[in-house]
Amino acid sequence: RKPSVGDVVTFTPVDSDSNKDDVYIKRIVAVEGDLIEVKGGSLYVNNVEQEEPYLINKCPYSLSKACIPDKTVFVLGDNRGDSADSHVWGPLPIDHVKGRATLRYWPPGRLGFIKKD
Repeated sequence: RKPSVGDVVTFTPVDSDSNKDDVYIKRIVAVEGDLIEVKGGSLYVNNVEQEEPYLINKCPYSLSKACIPDKTVFVLGDNRGDSADSHVWGPLPIDHVKGRATLRYWPPGRLGFIKKD
C-alpha cells in the first residue's frame, strides 16, 4: 500500500553526506499536497497542530510553511532534536521508501508494536 501519515518507514537516504548503503527509519508526518510548518516546538500539518505522544522531545527548530511536492513524503525522527531527516534534506521521494516498521525492539522496556499515533 501507499505510504501514509503515521507510518514508520525504512528508506535509503537522499542527502549527499550519507553512505548510499545506509537505511534510515523515520515517521511519515506529511504526504504530497500537505502543508507543513514547525513553530514553537510543534508540528503543524494543514494548519492543524499535531498531537505526537511518541515524541522524545519537542522540535528545537522552526520550519516555514511549505507544501509537500508530488511523489514525496515528509519524514521526521521521533527524537526531533537529534535526527537527520526531512527538516535537514527536504521531502523524501516515495521511491526511496523500502518498507514499513511494525515492531520496536529498542529500548527493551518499550518492546512492542509500533502505533501510527
